[in-house]
Amino acid sequence: MSNKKRKTLPDYLKGTTIGGGLDVYDDEFVTSPRVEFNVKKKGVTVGVSGEKPFSKIDKENINSILGLNIIKEGDSSSLGITGTKQGKSKNIGFTFSKSFKKGGLKEWFKQNWVDIGSKRKDGSYAKCGRSKLAADRKRKYPKCVPAAKAARMTESQIRSAVARKRAKPQGVGGKPTNVKTFTKKYYGGMIDV
Repeated sequence: MSNKKRKTLPDYLKGTTIGGGLDVYDDEFVTSPRVEFNVKKKGVTVGVSGEKPFSKIDKENINSILGLNIIKEGDSSSLGITGTKQGKSKNIGFTFSKSFKKGGLKEWFKQNWVDIGSKRKDGSYAKCGRSKLAADRKRKYPKCVPAAKAARMTESQIRSAVARKRAKPQGVGGKPTNVKTFTKKYYGGMIDV
């Protein structure tokens, strides 16, 4: 076994993608080498480029082209700013894209909604809503959530949500009363001295 130390990446480089390249354009009038370098981390890409054209006819350099681009990408959107400078002229571009998630109201209706205020003996929950049957008329006002969310909730979260829903007056002005399923935690307040 060798006693060589194994090199590890520093923490600030982990999750980083680095790329670049060299491109040379050449014809009978001009030779133009171009260099690009990109760094990407956590959805942000920063790229720089440089191009130094050389005129074969005049046997002299043409103004260099310097470029910078920054792109921020999210789950469903991206925003980009690009710019180049050649001599005294400047070019700035702005790009964006937004893709909309599939679902919406159709997805909302397809979910299995259950009443977390009426747990059955087998551990499942009754379907959301009340019918005009005698058994359903006795049930207290339902607090409905999708079954997937109900499965993730703790007993104390369920008790809290149901208590807050039933504490509010229901059907005021002919409209249903909505209560947030999860409360925001409050840290702080007044200190008496």
